Amino acid sequence: MLQISRLLIFASGSLSIKTLLQITPSDFIIGVDHASYWLIQNKIKPDLAIGDFDSVTSKELEIIKSNSKNILTFSADKDFTDLELAVNKAILLNPKTVEIYGSFGTRLDHSLVSIQLLEKFLKPKIKAFIINDTNRCFIPDQISKIEKDNQYPYLSILPISKNIIVSISGCKYPLNKAKVTRSSSLCVSNEIVSNIATITVHHGLALIIQSRD
Repeated sequence: MLQISRLLIFASGSLSIKTLLQITPSDFIIGVDHASYWLIQNKIKPDLAIGDFDSVTSKELEIIKSNSKNILTFSADKDFTDLELAVNKAILLNPKTVEIYGSFGTRLDHSLVSIQLLEKFLKPKIKAFIINDTNRCFIPDQISKIEKDNQYPYLSILPISKNIIVSISGCKYPLNKAKVTRSSSLCVSNEIVSNIATITVHHGLALIIQSRD
């Protein structure tokens, strides 16, 4: 079986036409529920459409079925969100990298749980990112080197576990083995000043967010 290098998941939150510019011919594309229809409307045929499809009309569902290479349908009465179903399938496909678009939207619960779903990629050691027009976030390895990127000038590190111990170099506000709790904003809105920033998480689980206004 051919190794998938990059897998893109398009969820049904806020989607931007700009995200379509990220697609290359070698990418494996999963459309989640209504996002499958959105992709097709923008001339992208998903390799897989997945979900309960309760947010599409019967006519839209027929279009999804006719224009997707594969489709997996589920009951609306289930124990997982449509995005988690897509994440589980992505892990089975074992790509090198996963990028998730459209998981942030007007539903705060869905936005927050999409961040928690990034933890699923840790055990299989798949690099996974959530990306929108203004943010890029991921759960880092113990040591992460991040290149300075004018697209995302701000860098924040948020504890996912109760606390983290973190060191930061190459940034405006460096730290050396600082303990940061979930109730602290110490590591919010830093800036990379060197060509490369090094983030070392000595203890705990963290979320790195690169962002712009």
